[in-house]
Amino acid sequence: MICFVTDVNAGEPDILVTIANGPLEICDLRGTRIHAEPAPASGWTHEALLAIAGLLKDRTQDGADAFIAGEWVGSTEV
Repeated sequence: MICFVTDVNAGEPDILVTIANGPLEICDLRGTRIHAEPAPASGWTHEALLAIAGLLKDRTQDGADAFIAGEWVGSTEV
């Protein structure tokens, strides 16, 4: 399952601030897109991304990377 690095802990920046309204793209480890989805109207949140990770669990079992607006935000390899 994809581990998103978008949760915010004390002293860490919120990496979603500037990209939350961008499209989500999930690629296999060879870089082939296996899923794409526009951002929700209110923008991506860590919780929304976790829900997507759960839905795509079977499709990402061989490894995948996640990007929002072209920025890396998670992977099965974390």
